[in-house]
Amino acid sequence: MNKSTALIFIDESGNHALDPVHIDAQYGVFVLCAVCFSFDEYVEFDAAFRKLKQRLFGTEEYVIHTAEITRPTKSRSEVSLLFEASSFRRVFYDEVNALIAAHSFKVISSVIKKNEAVALLGELSSDPYLYSFEFIINRVLYNFSGSLCKIYPEKRRRTEDAKLCIAFDRYSTLGTQYYKPSEVTGRVPEFNLVDKRENHSGSQLADLIASPIGRNALGKKARPGSEVEYTSFTHKLHTDNSLYFP
Repeated sequence: MNKSTALIFIDESGNHALDPVHIDAQYGVFVLCAVCFSFDEYVEFDAAFRKLKQRLFGTEEYVIHTAEITRPTKSRSEVSLLFEASSFRRVFYDEVNALIAAHSFKVISSVIKKNEAVALLGELSSDPYLYSFEFIINRVLYNFSGSLCKIYPEKRRRTEDAKLCIAFDRYSTLGTQYYKPSEVTGRVPEFNLVDKRENHSGSQLADLIASPIGRNALGKKARPGSEVEYTSFTHKLHTDNSLYFP
């Protein structure tokens, strides 16, 4: 593996619908979050993250998913039931916050306030996911200009996954707003959608920090012991962490 390779893991928080009827009044944002590691940084983080899971859950195979650990009784894994205890949640988030602080990686994210997007452009405006994804691709290529960039968005539904693959094919054929097709294909040797069940530590990290980014953008107070602390990774933000549509 080339040491100048960057590994980019992407996950989202909030749904991408712009239909005003379905915008969550309490969490009216869509967040697309990328965590970016050098190869060596990722090897170190992955090992530490797996040790944390072995220590807390008794297995490295448990896949951390915010939607399941915040609603453990609806999880498909019995391990998630540990999160019913507030004492366990505090220990878990304390350890994750410390792990984040101890390891090197960068964060690129897009935050779209959906009510503002609809007011400006109407509900037929661009898909927030695809809009945000091109932003992230551009910022990744800009900020990691000396590296090859392997990009791993998390899978969603089949239709959405197909749209994302078509969008990336378009960037490879026509380029992005800022990069020529040859620059995209030359700099991104690998673009693979990954399933949560594949248990990538980077994908789980992106999942854990996407929601705190959205809550911070809404001005909501942090929930110590119930989410990753936004302040644990703000110094790792490698670019503006908010992109308000458009």
